[in-house]
Amino acid sequence: MKTLPDIIHPFWGRIFDSRGEGYSSPIKFSHPFFGNKAFPVYLGDPDISHTPNYIKAHPDEYYKPIAPILGENYHLLDEFADTYTNFTANIDANIRQLQDAVYALFTTYIQPGLPHTYEMHPVIETREDHDEYIRDLADIRILPGGYLDMIFYYNLIPAPVFNVTFKHGIIVDLLPDP
Repeated sequence: MKTLPDIIHPFWGRIFDSRGEGYSSPIKFSHPFFGNKAFPVYLGDPDISHTPNYIKAHPDEYYKPIAPILGENYHLLDEFADTYTNFTANIDANIRQLQDAVYALFTTYIQPGLPHTYEMHPVIETREDHDEYIRDLADIRILPGGYLDMIFYYNLIPAPVFNVTFKHGIIVDLLPDP
C-alpha cells in the first residue's frame, strides 16, 4: 500500500497517521484543569476506511482514504484549525460549561444509580467534588462542521470512555461510548 503523502499545513504542521485513531499532527492540547499532560488532537473521522475488497482492487492507494477525512486538497484542515483555535480561545468558558454539563448529567442520571452500580462508591456533594472525575482526558478529536469531541476516562459509569461533543463552542452531546 501507498504511504501517506507529505501533508504540511500552516497551522497543524506535518500531518501523520496515528493508525487506529486516524490523522493527527504535532499540535497537542493542554490545560491545567487536566494536569500537566499534553493530549493528542486527532483530525477527522477515524472510522472512514476503504473496504477490504477496495484495498485488494486498489493496492496503490493509502488504506485510510484521505479526501473523505481531510477534504479534497485537505481543505478541512483549515476548518479544523478554526474550530480548534476558537475552542482554545474560549477555553475557560468551555471548561466551565463542561464541568456544569457533566455534573448535571451526573446528578440527574448517574448519582441515583451509584449504590446499585457500585458497592463502594464515592460521595460527591458538589460540582467541585465531581470535577475530580472528569480530569482524566484521553484525547480530543476535531470533526467537520465545527465539532470538537473530548474523550474522557470517567470511572463513575461502567463504560470505557465518555464523550463530550462541542459544536462551535456549545456542548451538543454528552454520551458514554458502549
